[in-house]
Amino acid sequence: RLNALADEAPFHIGWHLTDLRTGASADRNGGVVVPSASTRKVAILLEALRGLHDGRFDLERRITVDELVKTTSGAFQWFRPGFTVTFHDLLLMMIIVSDNTATGLVTGMVGLDRVQALCDSIGMTGTAHRRATPDYSLPRDPGAGVTNDTTPNDQGRLLVAGPLLLHDRDQL
Repeated sequence: RLNALADEAPFHIGWHLTDLRTGASADRNGGVVVPSASTRKVAILLEALRGLHDGRFDLERRITVDELVKTTSGAFQWFRPGFTVTFHDLLLMMIIVSDNTATGLVTGMVGLDRVQALCDSIGMTGTAHRRATPDYSLPRDPGAGVTNDTTPNDQGRLLVAGPLLLHDRDQL
């Protein structure tokens, strides 16, 4: 039924499903590399949570937001520079509001290289984290290899591995 719905759409659709009980999976265009848009924030969040677990970060640490990213998403773009929030609040804004200022700050704190290393470590071969924040000078869909990329299968792999990355690393 998913494929029938996707066939009717006038645009590219890719998806990935994994049955967590059996490990069976299915996909449509699962290996096709596409711009990741906000799906990349899951990997950034997981690396931030690993940093919290390892003691590199503190949820209550206050961060001053001096440099705002003018974006098309999120609330922080409308704030005046110099306000403070906790690391916890940055993570919330990144995920529940898709705030790109928060995402840029969190990515800067955890390190784009660490986010990429996390993805590489679980076999996300079609995923590349190249930028902390979107480059709004690029076309909306610049194609693969220009900005941050991923595949549906890689996102499925990340969501399945996420809990293990945080708690049962030796099971990966």
